Amino acid sequence: MRLSNATVYGQLVILLGMFLSGCVHNDDSATKKEFGSSVRHMISSQTYEPGDEALSLDGDKARGGIHVYRGDHGDPKAVEQPLDIDFGTGD
Repeated sequence: MRLSNATVYGQLVILLGMFLSGCVHNDDSATKKEFGSSVRHMISSQTYEPGDEALSLDGDKARGGIHVYRGDHGDPKAVEQPLDIDFGTGD
């Protein structure tokens, strides 16, 4: 049994409509209730309140941290054989 083009197109339109109707969501009360709460929390976490203990860093400790950060990262010339990783070659 061979279907006509109109029947196939009609079924395709119905199927497409069914798929797209799954994307429709009208109840946005859950998102409206929490809208902006993460931003408000971030602002309150990053705002200094008078009376809070001020965090500090010892100068020698900071200098040591920067020295290690900027220090030796190894010698790229010491790598003699490159590592080859092949995907899907079957070797």
